[in-house]
Amino acid sequence: MLGRDRGCDAILDDPTVSRFHAEVLLIGDRYVLADVGSLNGTYVNGRPVDRAELADGDVVWIGNFHLRFHLTSQHQSIQDTSPRDADQER
Repeated sequence: MLGRDRGCDAILDDPTVSRFHAEVLLIGDRYVLADVGSLNGTYVNGRPVDRAELADGDVVWIGNFHLRFHLTSQHQSIQDTSPRDADQER
């Protein structure tokens, strides 16, 4: 689970993120991102989604966080690629 709540697996501390915002599900051999009723929506590669299959390199936008999804031979990971200063591209 991704969200603002301290009980989430990935805590995204930003007021634009819902307490329980989205989750990544493993369905068979595919990873699926599902919005769980967030107020501000969930985006994959700039497009709003309720549910989307994730591919290696996809960028998930949740609030002000930009998270890059990576697959490896052993496991998947999500990396925060949010800009850290005003000079970087949003």
